[in-house]
Amino acid sequence: MLLLHPALPFKFVEGLKDTSALTGQDVTLSCTVSKDDVELVWKKNGQEIKPDGKKYEVVCDGAVHRLVIHDLQLDDDAEYQCCFGDDLSSCKLHVEGMFSLAPVGGTNENNCSDFYLLLFVVY
Repeated sequence: MLLLHPALPFKFVEGLKDTSALTGQDVTLSCTVSKDDVELVWKKNGQEIKPDGKKYEVVCDGAVHRLVIHDLQLDDDAEYQCCFGDDLSSCKLHVEGMFSLAPVGGTNENNCSDFYLLLFVVY
């Protein structure tokens, strides 16, 4: 007698996690699902991401799915989703600049009215 096991239902075993990174870096968002080799859709702020191999790279290794975002810019700061049908997992990617300029006022030797202090973010 042949016993058939019903297919396991799809679910996210390990969802996406919020993360922070600096501009210029690469970041990898990762999730694990209950089925091997299913095709997931990745979204940024609700808009589907089209992997191009330059900015976005999608990697599937069995049940583990990854979205690699290369050369982060401030506009990559967003909510990302990994979707299969009506099921989804989401996370927030927070991107910070490597440095920023802050006005400190005053005048310099050229009678310019504003000075700027260069602030570096150190991790």
